[in-house]
Amino acid sequence: MSENIIYLDAKTLESFMRDVFIGLGVPKDDAHIIAEVLIASDIRGIDTHGIQRCKMYFDRIKAGIYEVDTKIDIIKDGPTTALWDGNCGMGHVIAYKAMKTAIEKAKKYG
Repeated sequence: MSENIIYLDAKTLESFMRDVFIGLGVPKDDAHIIAEVLIASDIRGIDTHGIQRCKMYFDRIKAGIYEVDTKIDIIKDGPTTALWDGNCGMGHVIAYKAMKTAIEKAKKYG
């Protein structure tokens, strides 16, 4: 039995995955973050958290386990720390926004 292997460049695959998430109702900017993170994981050799998870996220979104429109509630917000609730949104989006906020706080307070 012979396998048909298809090789795709990262940009093509990222575009495809972004379109899949948009098709599921994920906002365009969030879909871009998710696809970018999944591709970056594979490029860095972290295959367990890369594109192979796309089907799992697809299934969980369809099952209503994940919210497609990630709403973040800020529970506590201090000058150097914050506590957020991602409300079952997409973890990639929550982590991206949390890290961006952490970097801004670190620049201001060291």
